[in-house]
Amino acid sequence: MPDYVRIGQMLIDKGLLTQEQMDTALEGRGGAYQRFGESLIEQGYVAEQDIIDCLADQYGLALVDLEQVDCQPSALRIFSESFAASRSILPVRIEGQLLHCVVSDPMDYTLAEAMEATHGLELVISLACPTLLQDAIEREYARLTA
Repeated sequence: MPDYVRIGQMLIDKGLLTQEQMDTALEGRGGAYQRFGESLIEQGYVAEQDIIDCLADQYGLALVDLEQVDCQPSALRIFSESFAASRSILPVRIEGQLLHCVVSDPMDYTLAEAMEATHGLELVISLACPTLLQDAIEREYARLTA
């Protein structure tokens, strides 16, 4: 990816983060595993939407308005609600061998590999904010069981 720009630099370029804030967030992560975007949100420097916007730019993925999503029952049945909630994945529709899903982490490659191995489906992902996605997962699975 020759045009790859790190999230911190993207946020600085957009005027949403200062170099000092980025340095502080990097230092604050310490040895514990925490994604950089999560650290920025936790420290109050940026909002979830800012991080998701940058991830969409980095990976060339579409952002989804979860209020407009209407999931196919057959897609929802691919995962249990607890699995979907734990992995932050909302299955939206199946088209042939493609499973269209909304995620908040485009780097969860193990999920894509597991889908191909167990269901023969290729994941096509789009993005949404983690907290909004969790609400949508709860709402769509409640509709499925109603």
